Amino acid sequence: MTHLRGRMTHLRGARRWRLATGAALLTSLVTAAAFLAPSTSGNLVTVPEAGAQTVMPGTNCSASLAGTSLDRSGWVASTNSNATGADVPANALDGNLATRFSTNQVQVPGLFYEVNMGSPQTFDELDMAVPNSPTDYARSYEVEVSNNGSTWTTVATCTGTGTPEIVSFPAQTAKYVLVYLTGAANYWWSIDEFNLFTSSTGANCYASLSGTALNRNGWVASTNAPSSTSDAPANALDGNLTTRFSTDETQRPNVYFQVDMGPPQSFSELDMEVPNSPTDYARAYQVEVSNDGSNWATVATCVGTGTPQVVSFPMETARYVRVTLTGTSDKYWWSIDEFNLYTSAPPPPTTTTTTTTVPPTTTTTTLPTTTTTPPHHVRPCAGRVRFGCCFGPGPRPMRALGCCFGPGLHPVRFGCCFGPGPRPGRLGRARGRFNKDVVCLSRRPVRTAEHRQKDGEHRQKDGEHRQKDGEHRQKDGEHRPFTLRQDHGDRGHGGERRHSGDHKH
Repeated sequence: MTHLRGRMTHLRGARRWRLATGAALLTSLVTAAAFLAPSTSGNLVTVPEAGAQTVMPGTNCSASLAGTSLDRSGWVASTNSNATGADVPANALDGNLATRFSTNQVQVPGLFYEVNMGSPQTFDELDMAVPNSPTDYARSYEVEVSNNGSTWTTVATCTGTGTPEIVSFPAQTAKYVLVYLTGAANYWWSIDEFNLFTSSTGANCYASLSGTALNRNGWVASTNAPSSTSDAPANALDGNLTTRFSTDETQRPNVYFQVDMGPPQSFSELDMEVPNSPTDYARAYQVEVSNDGSNWATVATCVGTGTPQVVSFPMETARYVRVTLTGTSDKYWWSIDEFNLYTSAPPPPTTTTTTTTVPPTTTTTTLPTTTTTPPHHVRPCAGRVRFGCCFGPGPRPMRALGCCFGPGLHPVRFGCCFGPGPRPGRLGRARGRFNKDVVCLSRRPVRTAEHRQKDGEHRQKDGEHRQKDGEHRQKDGEHRPFTLRQDHGDRGHGGERRHSGDHKH
């Protein structure tokens, strides 16, 4: 097996030598052709691009950024291309998108870009960004890793379609990383920034907002940047997007923005917003936490691509949070309109207990009243209703002279009766001898014990009236016979007078 590995290494080296020799020859031919032929739009010659490559198992050549970027301190980059002083390989590791590595020649098989990280690192994603030269992306390439710089393992074989080129693959632990062109194109190959990412820490530099924002009352912000009064750190905590914190100088490593929350708090996500200065996002940075302001733990190392910058990581409990720049920008300041921390932890137990306990208490005290009271009052049309109608529970418009409505009701005569929360009746008031004091618009049951007592008194008075009526009728009866007798007497006397007159005749 050792012999075979050595043989494979020899063959790979031989292939690279042949490809490099071919590349040099092709470059010479391209240069000669360019010298002999007129220039066309800056492209020296059209070279057919390589076809689609076979993708290795577990590889995604069109991935999205995730995880946390590795710290590039001490990394050394190299190439076998014609890169000059302005486009040297180190430019792709400086955190500055305004500088770049470039081959300074058209793409041909065999050109490579290599990084020595100094010690083995674990990673599962590679990002080659070239936003300022968008046509200079690698057309077809391999990603290889090694621990000794001699024996290489291919982890991805891809065909480029544009910038950025983000490739994910199974996690690797290696000291060297190499990107190796396998196809040709009539454009140079350039890289503004070269980064490796790992998801082993659980951090995600390109997360989406979730959870609940922490209360920022009492937080104190500070910085080591020469920010002015109008761009003070406190502006990033005031809840006003029209104010901001800003460094008031271009971005450089070791400039930080720090927050002291007072008592330790738990959080798992950080959000830095700068919508009103969208070019002032942090180009490269790390997020650190501490409980004493002296001993710091890094929870995420990131490369910025725009605003907002949302970073998630495993739950932390700390008093201090600090964001420190690790990259540079020769053109732009670093600004933060609003700085927030979020937690995905469940609400405190006290809040949960209060929320779940109150409804049962309310239900328990309310339901007995609702279910116990109606049997004493709600009888579908208890008693009689004269000249009207009787409706079941639930108010409905009155259509006749009398009605029985809803819970807690009694029949009324020549009127209407509504339960709690009544609706207007058409008659306005109940009418009739015994119910003249029943008003339809009452918001409580209208037939009360007091009303029933008054009804009893009325009935008693009615009885007395009927008794007096009986006495009156009795007296009338006695009076009527006397009148008849008097009339008969008159008639008898007249008769006598008539008889007497007849007697005289």
